[in-house]
Amino acid sequence: MDENAINSARGSNESDAAGQRRSRRDRQTPRGFADVAKLFEALPPHAIEAEMSLLGSMLWDSKIVGDVVAIVRSGGDFYRPAHTAIYDAMVELYDKSGGLDLITLNQALIDKGLLDAVGGLNYLVSLAEGVPGASAATHYARLVREKATVRDLIGAAGEILHDAHTSRDLSYRAAA
Repeated sequence: MDENAINSARGSNESDAAGQRRSRRDRQTPRGFADVAKLFEALPPHAIEAEMSLLGSMLWDSKIVGDVVAIVRSGGDFYRPAHTAIYDAMVELYDKSGGLDLITLNQALIDKGLLDAVGGLNYLVSLAEGVPGASAATHYARLVREKATVRDLIGAAGEILHDAHTSRDLSYRAAA
């Protein structure tokens, strides 16, 4: 290869790298206030199917509950309030007896006055029937946890934005 071809190739690689740096920088530019405002109206990140599949997997095989609890630490990680109530009842049953099944879950939700609020026995049955087994439970748990983490980050960003807009202390601006 002659020197011109090498320099030409090198120049093309350098211009490609510069273009990539510019495009990354362009992506990092702040959006307008209208774009930010639209985000507050957007549905928060969630994975309803993963939530349903996780709960169904736990009904299939209560031995996986320990693995799931290590990932999904509380019912608050679920987007749907019904799933929060179901998960919390499942974990409570598992903690008390070391086991979990559809009948005991149904009764626990009846005792708490929550069965109708979560969709009734038919919904619990559909959760169990909606998964072929429990083998992917930890995968579903990671998806549920990931979406909860993103919702938490969005909430924290919203609080920061609110605090920044409502702060009366402008002394930090004078220092800048």
